[in-house]
Amino acid sequence: MKKWFKGLLLFSLGFLACLGAVKIHDRMKSQDDNLAGYPDHIGYLDASNPDMDIEFNRCNPDLLPVGFYSSSFKTAFSANPSTFKKIIKQKFNAQYDYDDSGFVMIRFIIDCNGNIGDYEVNSLNKDYKRTAFSNDLVNILIDLCLDKKHWRGRKDIDTYMYLILKIQNGQVLEIIP
Repeated sequence: MKKWFKGLLLFSLGFLACLGAVKIHDRMKSQDDNLAGYPDHIGYLDASNPDMDIEFNRCNPDLLPVGFYSSSFKTAFSANPSTFKKIIKQKFNAQYDYDDSGFVMIRFIIDCNGNIGDYEVNSLNKDYKRTAFSNDLVNILIDLCLDKKHWRGRKDIDTYMYLILKIQNGQVLEIIP
């Protein structure tokens, strides 16, 4: 009787394990089917986006760039984040006079040689809705923020970077990260 019970128990456990594996496989396939319409990853930047440097060339296009999390962004600055923010605020706020308010988001990739490319710019108003800032304001911010002297490459690794500039009455109040 004990052998029969052990056999039934082992058969039941095996059957449940197989049933669970089939269920997991079906769930994973369902998720893959749902994601099929979204071929790009978080932080995706299209290679057809503009480049700041004519020398920009992804060092390893088969790998995702590093830096999607704030813990790795510090290594991208040639000095440090605080110095970068101070320079941008001082240069922009002292030299330019605009009345726009909201957020300018600049996302870009730094190749392993420190060249900037595949950048993308988006603007939001104070209510977090897409808006269009003055073209001059945006172009000046791009030129200031994507100046090659602020960034450094990492050996054999491309770095993803993003900046969010909070603008109030045409002045840069804050730069994140």
